[in-house]
Amino acid sequence: MKTATSLRMSVGILLGLMAARGACFAEEQAAAAETPGATEAERPAPATYYAATDGADTNPGTQEAPFRTLQKAVDSVRAGDTVIVRGGRYAGFRTRNLQGAPGAPITIRAADGEKATLDGFITPSKGQSGYVIMLSGLSAYLVLDGLEITNSDPKLDELRAVELNDQADANAMLARAKKELTGPGMAIRMEAGHRSHHVIFRNLDVHRFARMGWSTGDVYHCQWLNNHVYDLGRPFSGYAWYVKGEHNVWRGNIVHDCNYGFHLYGNSRGRPNPTNDSIIENNLIFNNGLCSAWIHGSNRGLRRNGTAFYLSPGSGNVIRNNLLFNNYNAMYLTGENKIVNNTFHQNRKTTILSKSAKNVIVNNIFCSTAKNVLPAGTALNNNVTDDPLFVDAAAGDYHLQAKSPAIDAGVALPEVTEDFDGVTRPQGAGCDAGAYEYKPGSGGRAAPATLSRLLRP
Repeated sequence: MKTATSLRMSVGILLGLMAARGACFAEEQAAAAETPGATEAERPAPATYYAATDGADTNPGTQEAPFRTLQKAVDSVRAGDTVIVRGGRYAGFRTRNLQGAPGAPITIRAADGEKATLDGFITPSKGQSGYVIMLSGLSAYLVLDGLEITNSDPKLDELRAVELNDQADANAMLARAKKELTGPGMAIRMEAGHRSHHVIFRNLDVHRFARMGWSTGDVYHCQWLNNHVYDLGRPFSGYAWYVKGEHNVWRGNIVHDCNYGFHLYGNSRGRPNPTNDSIIENNLIFNNGLCSAWIHGSNRGLRRNGTAFYLSPGSGNVIRNNLLFNNYNAMYLTGENKIVNNTFHQNRKTTILSKSAKNVIVNNIFCSTAKNVLPAGTALNNNVTDDPLFVDAAAGDYHLQAKSPAIDAGVALPEVTEDFDGVTRPQGAGCDAGAYEYKPGSGGRAAPATLSRLLRP
């Protein structure tokens, strides 16, 4: 088992790899419009608004005379407009039916080189059931880019330090949290029942919430790109994503220290629309599900540990080129999905727990004492369970050495034409198993990054 020090070294290198890879991703273009809008000729020229902590909402929102609040800025925008948020701390905002248009999204982004923080501690809310950003109604053709979203309430640390041993402890914690915690327990909410679509969340730093990062329902053609999501939960659920919908993309995200990482759901309590036909790729997922005790959001019962990637129900999803390590449970699945070319390392209890024999599990590396729990008849082919000879797993380098048994061990798959680094597959006689394709002579290493300071001690 890795020590805490070696895990932090691993994270530093892997965060560097993610950053390098993220710069290479080409942003997917929006599909056919679901919301009618003005034609390009009818649309007014795009405007750029500014928000700054020394601004005023009576200003026109220009660079020279910015707004003070993001609420005023988002209330002012139309399709094609941009809000640039200068460095500093801001309250969150609420919208209703905020919609850009195809080719003319509404963009809300941090100013270049500046840290713009939306802080739940200064955001009015209905307690832990509230959100820093609330996208009500039908939201479409929006981009949120480069913002930090957090809750700096110092009381959260005090409550997290309380040990929860039984349901009586949980009930007492619920009463304390309602009375003592300030601000919302969740970062972003997209209201269910409206089929919101074509919303892009990218380069966001979402952390330190008692409940979750995103909560959505029935969303389509949305993308989560290169976000850093961590330190969610305790004393409550701690989902990075609690999402359902179809044709969505999660790519290049770093997800760690949450009770649950991905929680992609569907038909619970008779609700339609499972998570279908989505892509989950090139994500770094680690240290999730390790909390010894936490309080479930709906039934208020005491739960223990968690799962890094939960998908139920859902079909037609492709889960590829992900790195999952040191999670309590790595993956839980139902439905009919493809789990291909992922690297699983040192997960603790289960690696893949599948409730359906229709899931296809091919070209993965399983390097752990944790076991797969799969129904009879599951397509489990061309996976590597022997020592894969990583370049330096202790330091977080999961590239393959020249003599790795994972080299050429896979089969060619139309869904996997590149690896985690963007290297074309195959490089040799066949495709390699795992998230990385061995490229002779490249060494396959990225310069280590020193971002382990972002981890919770």
